Amino acid sequence: MNGADPEITPEQINATIRAVQFYQFPGTTLTVCALTLCNGFHVVGGSACVSPDDFDVELGQQRALENARGAIWDLEGYLLCERQYRDRIGIPDERR
Repeated sequence: MNGADPEITPEQINATIRAVQFYQFPGTTLTVCALTLCNGFHVVGGSACVSPDDFDVELGQQRALENARGAIWDLEGYLLCERQYRDRIGIPDERR
């Protein structure tokens, strides 16, 4: 991207998050991260490893959080694209 192109930053992603919750399913290596966004919407991310011997709670939470944040990137990317499209064809964006 050049300097004139709008972009999504990690700071913008962080600013959308109101709460973070983790759940590690007992007896498994599955960890889920649920993010509550400032607007009340929820996104989730998960992580798991094949071998219980390799399971690390902190690493599982870190990866689940990264995956949940990736879901926010997808949503924010869609919104940015929609705004650019509406601007390009002259449709007002009432959501601003």
